[in-house]
Amino acid sequence: MHTCDYLREIQYFDHFGNPSLHISHGFTPYKTDLLTLQEYDGINRESKLWLPVAESTGGGAFLPSAEVSEAVCKASYYEKDSSPFSYPEYDSSSLNRIVKKYGPGVAWQNHPVKTDVLTNIERKNAVDRVDSCFIVCRYRIKNDSLVCAGEYDAGTLEVVRAIDEDNHVSYEFKDKAGRIVLVRQSDDNQLSYDTYHVYDNYGNLCMVLPPMAADYFFDEGEWSETAPVLQQYAYIYHYDKYNRCIYKKLPGCDPVYTVYDAADHPVFTQDGEQRERNEWSFSIPDAFGRTVLTGVCTNTLDYVSNSLDTIVVYADWAKEENGLKGYQLKGVTLESPCLLSANYYDHYEFLGKNGIPNDMTTVYVEETGYGKRNAGGYKGQLTGIWTSLLSARPGTFTYSVMYYDDRYRIIQQRGNNELGGTEIVHTAYNFSGNPLEEKRIHTFPGTGPTVELHRHTYDHANRLLKTSYQLNDNTPIVLVDNVYDEIGRLKTDKRNGVYELRTDYAYNLRSWIKGINGPLFNQTLNYQETLEGTTPCYNGNISRMCWRSGENGMATVIDPQEKGYSFTYDGLSRLKDAIYGEGTNLKQNRNRFNEQITGYDKMGNILGLLRYGQTGTDSYGLVDNLNLIYHGNQLQSVYDNATNSVFGNGMEFKDNVNETVEYEYDKNGNLAKDLNKKISEIQYNILNLPSHISFADGSSIEYEYAADGRKVRTTHTINNNVTSTVYCGNAIYENGSLKMLLNEAGYYSFQDNKFHFYLKDHQGNVRVVTDEAGNVDEVNDYYPFGGLMSNGCNNVQPYKYNGKELDQKGGLDWYDYGARMYDATLGRFMKTDRFLEKYVSLSPYQYGANNPVNNIDINGDSIWYTLNDNIVTMHVAAKIFNNSSDNINMKRAAKDIVSDIKSTYEGEFEWSDGKTYNLKVDMDLKVVTSMKDVESADHLFVLADSDGEGARGVTSMSGGKVMTLASRDFANNNLLSNNLSHNNTFTATHEFGHAAGLLHSKNPFNIMKQGGVFHNSNSTQRKVMLQQQYNINRGSNSLNYMNRKIPYPYVHYDNNIVDVYSLGLKWR
Repeated sequence: MHTCDYLREIQYFDHFGNPSLHISHGFTPYKTDLLTLQEYDGINRESKLWLPVAESTGGGAFLPSAEVSEAVCKASYYEKDSSPFSYPEYDSSSLNRIVKKYGPGVAWQNHPVKTDVLTNIERKNAVDRVDSCFIVCRYRIKNDSLVCAGEYDAGTLEVVRAIDEDNHVSYEFKDKAGRIVLVRQSDDNQLSYDTYHVYDNYGNLCMVLPPMAADYFFDEGEWSETAPVLQQYAYIYHYDKYNRCIYKKLPGCDPVYTVYDAADHPVFTQDGEQRERNEWSFSIPDAFGRTVLTGVCTNTLDYVSNSLDTIVVYADWAKEENGLKGYQLKGVTLESPCLLSANYYDHYEFLGKNGIPNDMTTVYVEETGYGKRNAGGYKGQLTGIWTSLLSARPGTFTYSVMYYDDRYRIIQQRGNNELGGTEIVHTAYNFSGNPLEEKRIHTFPGTGPTVELHRHTYDHANRLLKTSYQLNDNTPIVLVDNVYDEIGRLKTDKRNGVYELRTDYAYNLRSWIKGINGPLFNQTLNYQETLEGTTPCYNGNISRMCWRSGENGMATVIDPQEKGYSFTYDGLSRLKDAIYGEGTNLKQNRNRFNEQITGYDKMGNILGLLRYGQTGTDSYGLVDNLNLIYHGNQLQSVYDNATNSVFGNGMEFKDNVNETVEYEYDKNGNLAKDLNKKISEIQYNILNLPSHISFADGSSIEYEYAADGRKVRTTHTINNNVTSTVYCGNAIYENGSLKMLLNEAGYYSFQDNKFHFYLKDHQGNVRVVTDEAGNVDEVNDYYPFGGLMSNGCNNVQPYKYNGKELDQKGGLDWYDYGARMYDATLGRFMKTDRFLEKYVSLSPYQYGANNPVNNIDINGDSIWYTLNDNIVTMHVAAKIFNNSSDNINMKRAAKDIVSDIKSTYEGEFEWSDGKTYNLKVDMDLKVVTSMKDVESADHLFVLADSDGEGARGVTSMSGGKVMTLASRDFANNNLLSNNLSHNNTFTATHEFGHAAGLLHSKNPFNIMKQGGVFHNSNSTQRKVMLQQQYNINRGSNSLNYMNRKIPYPYVHYDNNIVDVYSLGLKWR
């Protein structure tokens, strides 16, 4: 095997067995080695961690620390900074607790992150503001009521005080059981923002009091959970006798009931709107716990008494035509079921039954160059999907059939589309599982096929180099042409070889992007730099943003003056002021497009907003002066005291009524009426996605979604003019004609038969649209919260802020984020965040934690995904706990697990929109020494003793939070061991795949092969991980046993529940 056929990782250790020098041999774009140096102090504690450096070592040979550190300091890509390392500062105790953490860079050497571990103090000692920060109310639950029983006694709570690089302070209070009882933050005015967690006697989280609720209940007393403030702001949970959550009340929403079976499957759920319709949602697994049927029914159920308590519910494949798409239910009967989706595994016997044809639409046909089908290689694989369309056209659905090669990768996918045509996708892979070619064949009845061909090339480290695209028999065009710098950061994208489309990227030593430069769009970002009129930000917030854009349809014309914003933030990193300017230091034309937040409530709901804009051909002024009134987190009315109107195509708030109540919401927290937009009613489907918007003048917008959440059709009826838009993957039809094909770099337009490219900023906002020759079609300038300024150029396509579709018909002015609609003039979403329990201190309607300059739409859980341009990042917040009798170097174990998970699962995949995306893993795996340090949202790796015969690892359930691993895979990494072999991280990485929603693979080279040894994933699995994002983060990571918090000890598999002890894994 040649050295270019594999990647070689070399780890050197010091005399104490500590990993000191890590070398990725030949990894850099120039095939030099990438070196990372970890130093230790005199008593063997981690000290300086140097930034990676590209060096030639002569085949991975060891280099002395002095040579490596000197090379890092001289590296031009780190700006030759003299402090290109991070290092901790420890306390003087034997616990070696880190009290300061200094990040890389000279500029940060006086701005560490500080951490102190303290205890709470008595109220009588609180003689000043600092002491009062340690006063904590003691809450408990009594008969579903909230009781405040005074304050915690002195010394009974552990307090962790954290101070970030900009001296913003937060406190975390834990009780003796290690449970978080309070998170306290402070704004610039030293005003406390308290979020309390209240538990029952079993340690279950029963109530969360966000800051607005906490302010109401600081005196001793008792309040029913039906109290208005609790209904508006609090998170309320009830549990059954098995400690399963059966009642969940989220802020501003009616409660959701859940009914479980004996195997802990959440079979039935019912939200507030469904209760009005006497309706329940169901989710039925097969015998292996895989969800095969979802839908709604009209069963009569009681979530408290629960008739399914002793019954295991599952579906068997019955090989027949029936209302459940060939499945037969065990353990339950569904009344008046309406099926939303059916999944098929392990076979193709569903073809020719239940509306899925057995013809050329679905049957495998070999395509030369795209692998061969493994005729028996589908056991354990998803082979077919039936999906209902939620529309006024009853009985409509789509289906898709997947075929696999001998490495269990999808090489062919066949099915129908929303227009009655067909969708066929062929995929060819390289050895690493990255797609080399993708051929997508799309048909529409009565027309010939549309054939799209993507070809990808990669370097030796699987970095994407080029993507070419060919439409039908046209000449191929290069969509992506990447060049990387010495350490693997994207340096240049030379799109199609056209000079005007070229983009160069620049970074600071922390790899924060600081420059996007090209002939048609330039952007400069500043952080900690000292600039006139700007407050430096050391915590990663952007302090100034400047840009220039092409305009007037001429490739040679750039904005004559640089435009930009200077930003200020409050102590919670919420945007306060975005002050606009032009020219040197932004001193000219000041304030023309300011966006300023004059106040937030304690949930982050915007109370006041000033927005300036263009009011005439040569005039500028205040266009919005908004005062926002709320009922809980829900908007009640908006008053605009500005008298000017915006000029041209700029966006502003339209204050069309002056009523006490201008906005109404349904029982699930969805906006149901907006009088200022003259919306008289908004109806929602079973997924809480809008189905119909009615305007007061008789206009309307109808939406049609598939049951998996895909938008498939929009029908606008505005002033009796009807426009129908259909979304078939990446194909967009308008009024029956194919209008555009989206791709990862832009789109192809059938109106002018040209390719068009998007030039985007650091957030993926579409700034400039050009044709394939670099001629400018459209220029967009944005306010920080996403509104369009008046000075943009043309409007040729709808994808704008964050790359999201902007719907302006009928004055709607909403961005479609897929799961929610967003109003940039108010900085608010129209419905709650489905992951709002991850951000309990924030309003469920806020956008980007009110920091739109640095964040995009935040969704998440302990595994969550974000999208920036074509990069999908899987974020993971996890803990690792040694619960075995082995002496293990846990820091090294954590590092190796993170490294392996990143190298295994990162790579490219194609999404259902036809675009190619790159999956990145951002994993924070912290070592804890006690279950007290494990939060309920964390994913948890537990090292356990093993008997040598049992399992090496198990996951609590598919998509579950707990991965129990045999400690013997890590037992030889302790500091005194002479065995310096690398940790065996295969099992940890394999089990993480289960937690992320992956099933076993029969491919012997794949990470998900049971008992395998190879650390490879493929593009299909990366796509599945993203598809499974709503079926993960399941279950609990802990259990309260005899007043002690222990890792969750059960494994849910094959409709059985077993404990890890029975599998040969034992805890201390």
